[in-house]
Amino acid sequence: MLDTLSTDLLEPSSRFAFWSEVVCRTFTMLDCRVADRTGFRARLCSRSIAGISVARVEATPSGVVRTAGLIRSSHDDSHIVMLQISGSTRVEQGERSRTMFPGAFDVVQADRPYVLDFPRDFSQYVIKLPRGVQPLGSAISPTAARFVRSLARDLLDPDIEPDRVCDGVTARALQELLCGRPAEPALPHRDPDLYGMAVAMIRDKMLEPLLSRDRVAGELGVSVRTLARAFAMHGTSFDRSLWNSRLEAAYEALLSRRGGANITEIALRHGFSDSSHFSRRFKARFGVKPGSVLNR
Repeated sequence: MLDTLSTDLLEPSSRFAFWSEVVCRTFTMLDCRVADRTGFRARLCSRSIAGISVARVEATPSGVVRTAGLIRSSHDDSHIVMLQISGSTRVEQGERSRTMFPGAFDVVQADRPYVLDFPRDFSQYVIKLPRGVQPLGSAISPTAARFVRSLARDLLDPDIEPDRVCDGVTARALQELLCGRPAEPALPHRDPDLYGMAVAMIRDKMLEPLLSRDRVAGELGVSVRTLARAFAMHGTSFDRSLWNSRLEAAYEALLSRRGGANITEIALRHGFSDSSHFSRRFKARFGVKPGSVLNR
């Protein structure tokens, strides 16, 4: 399940100690450092699926150090993958030193000392890969990195109901993108066509209230797992594709003012439970509120 932790409701004097404990429990044992304890704020959303931990971290200026002493006292040979969303991160491990900016990607090994410095407010996706896998590191293409960000965002989206089968497939897709595909093909040869057929079905039937991944999988003659894998390898999920299609149709309806409908009527017509849910997701998708489009 999605775990969300924030320092906002704590007394300023206890925020950083709480955050240090959260970071060590979620990732690995670290020496957390900050210059301004009273002004410190942070938030973490995380999930663990199929041995992979996926998190979104947001915090004010701070830093962490994985020391030799911590490595001796708490052995961990996992790989920590970081994808920068905002702000910057200075990464040091061994002879390597670099600064990550938004869109950048880097990997550190938990069984070797490293330093992460966050000089200003930042946010990033952090993925902890299980032991025994080897990330491709800088060999990962920009396209693969974009897919990784999209999959991580899906797994941490509170508006998408968790599904054990689909989430497991998404976790495996993350590992394949970060570490390379196994020797045997992960997708049947028909999966690219399967994805296209599923998207076409979503667009054709998106206003039907009972449309679901189970129904689409059944009509296409495949398992839910196979359908989820096809979406995951295209950097998305069934639920996200369905809601994006509904949002795009709602956008067109607002522009054309079909039947003189108001925002609540359009929201309900396009599968949303209420206007506030619709407005929140509409702004996240298009960057503006529904009323701005309706009043153009």
